[in-house]
Amino acid sequence: MVGGIAGASAGGGDVEALILAAAGAALGYVGGAIVGSMIRIETYAGVIDVQVMEKTDKPVVGELKTEAKQGSATTLITSQEVKTHYQTYRTRIAATATKTNLKKEEAAPVIAERLATQVSEIF
Repeated sequence: MVGGIAGASAGGGDVEALILAAAGAALGYVGGAIVGSMIRIETYAGVIDVQVMEKTDKPVVGELKTEAKQGSATTLITSQEVKTHYQTYRTRIAATATKTNLKKEEAAPVIAERLATQVSEIF
């Protein structure tokens, strides 16, 4: 747009101004496309599953259940009663890193630090 306006104001006659405006707009479009292709916003994510087991004075009774899918129509369901002195808690934690032209090697330590901070805040 700026290239088109600059081209139009540089020309003397109507036809000349129109040609210069078109050339300026085309040049601005190509330049913007080149710059736009060089800049990429990259996002990397890390996800961890956390399991915490708390020792209890009284026994904890639970059921361990597995649903194994076989093909598209069959599901095998098995279960087992569990008695233990530990209460189990589970959660999933995620962290992301987003930056222009971010590389995986640069993002990995940042994500690891963020995940470690989140896990440490549980306790």
